[in-house]
Formats: sequence, C-alpha cells, structure tokens
Amino acid sequence: MPERKQPEKEPNKIRTAVVPAAGKGTRMRPITYAVPKELLPLGSKPVIHWVLEELAGGGISDVVLVLSRDKTAVLDYLDRVADSSLPKNIRWVYQPEPRGLGDAVGCARNALEDAPFAVALGDCVIDSPKPGSAVGRLCEVAAQNNCSALLCEEVPRESVSKYGVLDPEEATRPVFKLRGVVEKPAADKAPSNLVIAARYVLNPAIFEYLDRTKADHTGEIQLTNAMSSMIRDGYTFFGVCLEPEEKRLDIGSHSSYFEAFETMVKRQTNA
Repeated sequence: MPERKQPEKEPNKIRTAVVPAAGKGTRMRPITYAVPKELLPLGSKPVIHWVLEELAGGGISDVVLVLSRDKTAVLDYLDRVADSSLPKNIRWVYQPEPRGLGDAVGCARNALEDAPFAVALGDCVIDSPKPGSAVGRLCEVAAQNNCSALLCEEVPRESVSKYGVLDPEEATRPVFKLRGVVEKPAADKAPSNLVIAARYVLNPAIFEYLDRTKADHTGEIQLTNAMSSMIRDGYTFFGVCLEPEEKRLDIGSHSSYFEAFETMVKRQTNA
C-alpha cells in the first residue's frame, strides 16, 4: 500500500510582541516631565497607539508592555480607549531601573512562552501605506526560516554611530542572512550602513544571552551585544529591509518628533 503523503507543516506564526516603553525620555525634556513620550500625539493618536495598531496589523494579538512605575498614564490611556484595531491582549511588566534595551526585554521573560516573539520599540513608528506590513514580513521571514530577524533601513554612513549596525553575509536584498551586528560603531569601522529599524523577532534563547551580557560603560545592557553573541554561537539571524514607501519615525528627539508629527498629520489629512 503506498504511503500517504503528509501535509507540509505550516511554520508557527508569531503572535506575541514585547514593547519596551520604560525610558525616561531625557532627550525630549522638558515635555516628558509632564507627558511620557509614548503618549505624545502624532496627529490624532499618541505614539503608543500607533505602535500597537501597527503590531495588530502585522498579526500580533498578545502584547507585553515594559514600563517604569511612573508611567501609569500609559495604562490609564489604554484603559480608556476602546479600539478594535489594537491587539486583543495587552499586559504589562515593570522595569525597576532604566538599564538599557537588553534589560527591558529581559524584564518580559516571565510573561512569555518559550517561543519566538517580536520586539517593537515604543518610541518608534513604522509609517506605511499598509500599517503592520513591515512587522508582518519580519514575522513571516522568522517563522519560515526558523530564525531571528531584524528590520533594517539604510542611513548615511556618518549616522551609523547612533544605531545597531548589521553585518550582512549576503548582498541580496530585501532579505539576507547576517554575519553579525555591531552596537553604535564609528563610521569608519561600521560593516555597512544598514541599521536596525526598531523592530525585531527573537529566538527565546536571547534570554540566556542577556543573562551573560555585561553592562556597558553607561551601565546599560545592550540587546545588540546579546544578539551578536548568539550569531557567533551559530544562531541564524536575517535582515529584512523596509520597503521604499515605508519609513521609520523616531520620537527620540525634538527634531525627529516634529518630523514624525508632520508625516502622520499629512497621512491622516490625505486619508
């Protein structure tokens, strides 16, 4: 009797995301003395609303916010807003001290299952004609290749020292395997001008590597350093480029916030 062909197993879909939002917003002062930067308006909605809406559009249904204890205003906002376009399940954990992005992600460990998860920085929005499409592609690449994946964009070479920079193993675009990642290198030592665009999908092994990662000279635990160690130990990471019509909007400084505000107002006005 001939063997019955088994249907191909679909890759596990990534449904959970961590949103680090515990930073003090020092570069945005004095406004952040009064309002957390995640609640600053971008058009008719605050930053955090756009981030969560984007995640839901990318297939994320479960979100873990990482907050500082003085950011209860974020929870108050989410308690009051009723929007079916947001993820169905939003939980939160606290980061006791602001010890960097790696520490913030590590704080979510006990709230997650032992499965790959997305990370979306709470002070960056990916503007797109199709909200969530970048996150959706990132999750798809990670699931299909059983790997971690980093959203990326090209920046001028002189700006790379502000970012985590990718070291591509291949010249193919828009999806490519990584040889490494470097945290804020000098322009003349950067392996490329491709930088992480505030969105990640990570293997849960990242937590073991965060445990081993020492704080840098600023006292922060860098997520990029933990990812670099994973790659050296044989874990696969892919880069996924933003598409030409997509743009990362950063709320980290006054100038970038004003630019982001103008972009989102135009998008809403022309909708």
